[in-house]
Amino acid sequence: MKDLTLAIVHDQPLQPCSCGQVYDPVLDNITSVLSDICQALDASKAVRFVVGGFGQERWPVDVRTDLAVVVEQVPGVIDAVTVGTAATLDFVEQGIQRTLRIDPAGAATVRVECESMTPWRPLPPVLIVARVDLVATLTTLLQQFMKSARQRCPALAAHPWVSQWLGKYEKVGAVEDKGLYRE
Repeated sequence: MKDLTLAIVHDQPLQPCSCGQVYDPVLDNITSVLSDICQALDASKAVRFVVGGFGQERWPVDVRTDLAVVVEQVPGVIDAVTVGTAATLDFVEQGIQRTLRIDPAGAATVRVECESMTPWRPLPPVLIVARVDLVATLTTLLQQFMKSARQRCPALAAHPWVSQWLGKYEKVGAVEDKGLYRE
């Protein structure tokens, strides 16, 4: 989709780290695991989370916090867009504070409205995009995330909570490296 960018860009190959964790089933959940994965990806300095659109080519997002918040929402947003129901994708960290409201806009399109809770204003505030393109963009983001997670911290990527979170998208990380590295 040329008007909305959501991607993980690899500036160099990822090196594995020993980032296994023990999680408390009462105090922790998938958010804990995804946060630890994003912390390990951020520490690698090998990847960037790139978001752009609505008049701003590069949003001020990072791997450590923004990616962790956004990627957790992606499977649910894909499901909603696929079946034609409304969804939101929230960028809640201080400094970005934006929400993408996604609503059906016909049989093959969706209306994506960007709402900002900061002085920044989207221009245009609404994009009409092909449903299939938005699903492809979000699926690719999920693929990029899981491929990166499996390369950087395989123990965390293999945690049962990750499989549970991915649900039917569990095999989404089994993609080739083609296109993940910047040329």
